[in-house]
Amino acid sequence: MATHEDSRFKSEKKSPSLHSLEFIGFGKGPELDQQLKLTGKISEGVIFTRELVNSPANVLTPGLYSTLL
Repeated sequence: MATHEDSRFKSEKKSPSLHSLEFIGFGKGPELDQQLKLTGKISEGVIFTRELVNSPANVLTPGLYSTLL
């Protein structure tokens, strides 16, 4: 989530880079896969919520908002 930047309304876009990633305490094998899927879903939800909150009123109209939910 830290590498995600909402650049929909910015003229200059930055490309974040991730050099390495370590998983601590997630387990191994199927347990790791299950934890990664859960983490991905939570991250997508948080990013979606951030984008909703950061959208200006002229972009996120009530009609569009109702279709997103």
